[in-house]
Amino acid sequence: MHNDEVCHLLRRQPRDWQSLLAEDVDRRLETETGRIFDEMTAAFEMTVIERALVAADGCRRRAANLLGIGRNTIARKIALLQIDDGRNPMNDEPFAPIGLGELFKEKT
Repeated sequence: MHNDEVCHLLRRQPRDWQSLLAEDVDRRLETETGRIFDEMTAAFEMTVIERALVAADGCRRRAANLLGIGRNTIARKIALLQIDDGRNPMNDEPFAPIGLGELFKEKT
């Protein structure tokens, strides 16, 4: 399925999450400026990748296959979004999603 087909299907019948997303975008547009797109895109990508990693028991290659993206793409996004996928040798804990708190924390 191509992007234009996906967009067409989404426009016909929005899902519940899309309605919630639209409400969140509207709320942010009233109170915030400048970083809305980047923050929401990062939050979306982080959520999707973390859930795929959970479904794939932490295996990046399987998670990438589940998402229909390449292994280099998922590796790059994991690094960019600072997703803890359990590959840190200092971390003995299994993979657990960590959220966006640290990613957008103001640097002092």
